[in-house]
Amino acid sequence: MSPETLESELHRVVRLSSHARCVRDLSILIDGDTITLQGRAASYYQKQVLQHAILDYLQAHRNNGLVGRQFLLQNSVAVHYAEKTD
Repeated sequence: MSPETLESELHRVVRLSSHARCVRDLSILIDGDTITLQGRAASYYQKQVLQHAILDYLQAHRNNGLVGRQFLLQNSVAVHYAEKTD
């Protein structure tokens, strides 16, 4: 699978995940064997759900041969809590 195709598939996976798609300004960068996630999340939970959605996809497709190698996943999504106003 080409890096462009994989990137497109990973964006599709994120769109299908209700919590993962809450990450704003998401970019998925593939450089060799490293996948870097960048963007902004409102909680660490959203950041973690995004990471697990990507990892689940990679594991499933590596097992069936569509993704032929193992990747290092670097989650650089920043967490920004919304400030409460009184």
